[in-house]
Amino acid sequence: MTGGTLAGSGSAQASIVTPRTTPQQAAAFLLSSLLFVALLWSVFPPRWDTNDDVAMAMVAHGFGGADHPSAQLVFSNIAWGTLVSALGMPGGLPGYTLATFATVGLAGGVLLWAAWAAGLGLRGVIGVAGLFLVRATLFPQFTVGAGLLVVAGCACLAWYPRTRSPALLAFGAALVFGSFIVRREECLLVLAALVPILPSRTLVRDGRARVAGALLLAALAGVTAWDAASYRQPAWERFNDLNPARAAFTDYGRSELLKARPEILARHGLSLNDVDLIRGWFFADPVLVEPNRLREVVRELGEVPHLKEDLGNAWQAVATLGHPDLAWLLYAALLSALLFPSWRLAAAWALCLLGLAAIGYAGRPGVLRIYVPLLGALAFAPFMRQAVATRAPWAGRFRRWMAGAGLAVIAAFHAHDVHEQWARMAPLAIEARQELADFPRETVVVWGDAFPFEEAYAPLVRQGQDGPRLYGLGTFTYAPFGVSVAEAARGRDMLSLLKGDEGVLLLARDRDIDRLAIYCVEHHHRRLETQSVRTYSFGRLRRVWCRA
Repeated sequence: MTGGTLAGSGSAQASIVTPRTTPQQAAAFLLSSLLFVALLWSVFPPRWDTNDDVAMAMVAHGFGGADHPSAQLVFSNIAWGTLVSALGMPGGLPGYTLATFATVGLAGGVLLWAAWAAGLGLRGVIGVAGLFLVRATLFPQFTVGAGLLVVAGCACLAWYPRTRSPALLAFGAALVFGSFIVRREECLLVLAALVPILPSRTLVRDGRARVAGALLLAALAGVTAWDAASYRQPAWERFNDLNPARAAFTDYGRSELLKARPEILARHGLSLNDVDLIRGWFFADPVLVEPNRLREVVRELGEVPHLKEDLGNAWQAVATLGHPDLAWLLYAALLSALLFPSWRLAAAWALCLLGLAAIGYAGRPGVLRIYVPLLGALAFAPFMRQAVATRAPWAGRFRRWMAGAGLAVIAAFHAHDVHEQWARMAPLAIEARQELADFPRETVVVWGDAFPFEEAYAPLVRQGQDGPRLYGLGTFTYAPFGVSVAEAARGRDMLSLLKGDEGVLLLARDRDIDRLAIYCVEHHHRRLETQSVRTYSFGRLRRVWCRA
């Protein structure tokens, strides 16, 4: 990555001189970022931000809720799954953890380099590290990682016209590709918001950029086709049929709307308790979650206008920008907008707000992991365009100084808040892992998030094949790699055990046990019998039966 005298575009931005960077300096920033992440991990053992990463680590390496390893991670592209699976588990450390480390470290290194090249100085570099790397390191999450990769990739592409470095162009395209295979939806969302910032016309006119763009598009099309083909296998038919049908209940807020329309439920043989069961990931009964019935119920609901609720969700999605966990990132984005206003930046903000409103309107408002890379992109956007350039050199230097100092101060408060959150959770994680030392090694049905996945399977916790065997009630209940599918193939599916003499060893929240009791009465005309096995700080392990 090289740079020298960098020129802004248009009459409003005169050329300025920013610190000259060499390939050696760029490599030093990448190495510094990786070392920074490693240092944080060594001092503050990380915790997965959501159980999605835990699930994908299990799938990639075949432990916990996965009966055997698979590259089909569902949430990420099969190309990423193949890479992660190939890393194996050196010394019991999941390759998924190593891949996450590389994702955060590489993206962070590029952003540190870009901050330095933009003339933000050491203050700005420290600010970027604090804002972009601290939370992504202590609470890694694949959607956030994908977002950071695409922001870093766009930074490379934005600086390419000023450097004409083929290496920078190739690295930027590779980062965008990496973001896409980690989490396609977040990649496209952030990329769309940054379209006004990128020097699109310059890139289109450049021969090397056109070749890189064509190769990138071909690669994205190729991995998309590969991913789609991998799920067209017969073993995935049941999963593919149910997954989009259940999403309306579990992800897109249709459950509450349906509970307000009991006449629709009655026409399809569903009760209010059934809706709660489906929303709560109870997919053990194939009759209850028959996909055609679920689709028909949602279709009939869709015939009734819900504009007020949908618009309310859209507004909630936008209002979530004010969430306390996003405060410092929002302040950083507003600071950048205040110091370096431009129509292009205003357009990026508008696209960001429209994207969030659309996600909310579709029924998924307030998913914070979507917001983090978006706000980071808005905070960093002016430095991609060299919006610091003005006709008065002293004004440009002053604004860069203010930006660097402001980012450093904001990052300090942000890092403090993240550390406080980590400090609250760390003792709970230690307690949970100590309790799990004598967790049963026979198959345990885990309903939803009743199991402390993020604590038991923290990134640096070494895993073995002798760990708990978890029959999950959730997204992967009918995925071919799941323990649930393997047990069903042996005639030991949850429903059969529930009605049999052996019963089900079940970890579930009390509210779900209450719903299961109603289910036994409504669907099998039986009563639920429970026997407490052990009480943990995170929940009670029971053996349960539907008795005649």
